[in-house]
Amino acid sequence: MVLELLAPLLLWIVCRHAFATRADRKAAWLIGLCALVAVVGWKDWGHEAWARDSFQVQQPAMGEPAASTVLLVGDEPQSWRVPLLPRQARYIGVATNIAETDQYRQRVRTLIAERPQLYAMLGAARDKQQLRIDRMNRWAQQLGWSVQPQCTRLRWLIARGLRAELDASQPGRCVLNIAKGRALDIAAADHAVREAAQQRLAAYGLTLDPARCRTLSSHVGQADYPYQFCELTRPD
Repeated sequence: MVLELLAPLLLWIVCRHAFATRADRKAAWLIGLCALVAVVGWKDWGHEAWARDSFQVQQPAMGEPAASTVLLVGDEPQSWRVPLLPRQARYIGVATNIAETDQYRQRVRTLIAERPQLYAMLGAARDKQQLRIDRMNRWAQQLGWSVQPQCTRLRWLIARGLRAELDASQPGRCVLNIAKGRALDIAAADHAVREAAQQRLAAYGLTLDPARCRTLSSHVGQADYPYQFCELTRPD
């Protein structure tokens, strides 16, 4: 964010030194171009496409938030969702990419014991290949390539290395699909996340029940970042 704020000033300084003649005009054009990119909301360098709401989180089912503790499990960044979740609940990060000391684990156990209802929030799989294919299909539609006879342009791109397959089964329509063997098995990937979480939660004597897990949606801009919300059980 700091770099983005300073970029126009840096451009102005560079232009004044690089172009002694008409420096102000050239700098103004460059700054205007930067402003256009900001207004349009260009998706690049870890930025997602803009949306009316910067962040959205589908609410989990939590019977009594004031009596609930939610453990944020795993290495995936999750704290950005917390401000949009029920405020009465308590949120604690465990088994993250930050090393835990014995004192930290003991403090977590103490906090867990204070509230009867326990939940875990985990990451969920995103098929980035499918997102890429969907984006290319939108571009093909905007450029008119999705209705070309014999799908000429898309066939040309695939022949030159585009990692996709062509679906021309619908008359008058050209659609790109993920190449065979490249599609992500979402269910298997989510299962692996739950298995890893269970191993980490065992250090706290907690059990994750896969049957009590739900996959919910959350968004950063227009990008969907799903997450899993699971009930936890304590040892008898």
